[in-house]
Amino acid sequence: MTTPKTKLTKQAVLAESPMETILEAVASAVAEWKQKLSPEKIRQQTFDRLNSESETITMKLLGFDNRWDKKWSLDHCNGRSGESAAGDYFRTAQAAAIKEWLSTVTLDPLSAAENKALAAAFNKTYREQLREHVRALAYKQAEQDAKSFIEELTNHSTVDQYIKTLALLNPTGSTSGEHGLL
Repeated sequence: MTTPKTKLTKQAVLAESPMETILEAVASAVAEWKQKLSPEKIRQQTFDRLNSESETITMKLLGFDNRWDKKWSLDHCNGRSGESAAGDYFRTAQAAAIKEWLSTVTLDPLSAAENKALAAAFNKTYREQLREHVRALAYKQAEQDAKSFIEELTNHSTVDQYIKTLALLNPTGSTSGEHGLL
């Protein structure tokens, strides 16, 4: 028993394709979504959300947080980023109060021995830091020089010349350090 041959057109194959069905469903869903969420509806939803959350937004911008007990408290983490109006206000007020207080504090002058000890500590720290920075710069320069040396060494003509020189200096073929080269 043979099946009758039917001529399949490209449209017939595409219409029966599961992928075509899925693509049509996706296109239909996107079109429907666009109709339901017009720019005006999105704008209105945004306004509604902002209006309903205006107290929370204002308090957060001021640097407060609504904790689990439903009470507002100063958000100590918010001030770290410098984006807390309340935190900035408190910091400014505190800085002014501390500056005023410090102007009333009288300090005894340093003795000659204390001045000498401070100068010695300064000089010691200066020398240590100078050595450390010179060492860091030397490491950096040595790294640059080593990279340049490796680039030069890996140049084929340089490597070939080096191998030929080794062969001339060491006719036995040994590459051990018997001639002090390696």
